[in-house]
Amino acid sequence: MVGEDEYGAEYICGTNDQQTLTDIVLEFNAEEGILAAVTSFILESNTTTSVNPYCYWFMPTFSKTAPEDTKIVVAPEDLVTDEWAISAKDNSGNPVNGYLNIGFDGNDVYLQGLCTSLPQAWIKGTLDGTTITFAGNQYFGTYDYGQFYYYEFFFCPEGATFTYDAAANKMSAEGEIYIYTGGSNLKGDVYNNPVISKVVEKAATPATPNISEVYDSFNGPIVFFTLSTTDVNGDAMVSSKLSFQFLKEVDQEVTPVTFAPADYPYLTEPMVVFPYGFEDNMDFFPTYIYFKQSDYSTWERIGLQAIYEGAGECNKSDIYWIDNPSFTNGISDAMSDMKSDKPLIFNLAGQRLTAPRQGLNIINGKKVIIK
Repeated sequence: MVGEDEYGAEYICGTNDQQTLTDIVLEFNAEEGILAAVTSFILESNTTTSVNPYCYWFMPTFSKTAPEDTKIVVAPEDLVTDEWAISAKDNSGNPVNGYLNIGFDGNDVYLQGLCTSLPQAWIKGTLDGTTITFAGNQYFGTYDYGQFYYYEFFFCPEGATFTYDAAANKMSAEGEIYIYTGGSNLKGDVYNNPVISKVVEKAATPATPNISEVYDSFNGPIVFFTLSTTDVNGDAMVSSKLSFQFLKEVDQEVTPVTFAPADYPYLTEPMVVFPYGFEDNMDFFPTYIYFKQSDYSTWERIGLQAIYEGAGECNKSDIYWIDNPSFTNGISDAMSDMKSDKPLIFNLAGQRLTAPRQGLNIINGKKVIIK
C-alpha cells in the first residue's frame, strides 16, 4: 500500500501474465546506477487480489541520470510528397504490403508510414548519389493500445541503407529492417528485403490477392487476406483507386458477398466493394474481416478479387479462391472448432501465426508481448 485518496487505498503490484498478481522484482546495476524491472508489468491498483490497475509501467528502467530527450522527426511544412508502395516479407515469409509518403528536400529524404501503429510519423534519411541512408533509433512517437499497452516506437538501431534508382523510381534494401518498442526492444513491423516503388497512375490490372486462412473464432469466421499494392507487371498502383470484393460459390454459382448493416452495425448501408485499407475496428480490418452472413455455411468456396480504376479504366484481378472449412467439414465440425481452446494468434500486420513469436502478438483479441 502506497497511500490513500478520496477513492480509497492504492497499491503497487506486479504481474507477468496480466492475470495474476506477483511481487515486483528489479535487477540492480550498482556500477551504472540502474534499476531494471524483471517483472513484466508494474501496476498502480486499488486491490491486491485481482489485476485492475489505474495505470501501469511495462518493464521500466530507473536510472540516476536523466535519459536523453527523444525527438520526433518533423517534416518541412512546404515538403512535397508522393505516394510510394512498399513490398517485403515478414520473418515468417508472409507478404507485407503498404503505402508510404516520401518527400525530397535537397539531399534530405523524409519517409512517412513505415510504422503502422503511427502512420503519420516520419523518419529522415540522407541521399548520397544512388544511396539513401536512414539512421537507426529514430523516434516515431508513442501509442496507447489501451489499459495494458503503451509503447514508444523506434526505427531499428542498425538503420537502413537503400539503393536508389531515380530513373526507375525505385529504392530497395537488403536484409531486415524493423520497428521496435523502447525499453523492451521488441519488434513490431518487420520488412525483409523491402522494395519501394513510386506510384504513377496508369491503367493496370491488379495482381491476384491472397487469402492465407479462414479461421472459425468465437466471434465468427475470420478471413485473413492480403492485397498487393502492385499490378501484374510489378508496378505500384494508386491506393485511392484500389478496392476489393469477396465472392461466394454456392452450387457452382458465383456471386458477390454483401455486408449488411443488420449484421455489421458500424455500416450505414449495404456494401459489396471496399476501398483499400477499409476498417471499422470492430469487424473490418486492413488484413482480416469477420463473416457474419446467415448463409455462410452454405458457401462452398470464398473468393477475393482486387479492383483497380487507374487512369479512368476499371480492371479486376483474377479471383483467389479458398475452400470454406465450414462447408467442407460440416457445420457441426465448424461449431465444435469454434468452441475449442485453440487460440487465435496473429501479428500487428494481421498475419495469422501458428504460435506466438517474440514481440507484439494479438492472442484471442488481446495484445500480448512475448519476450
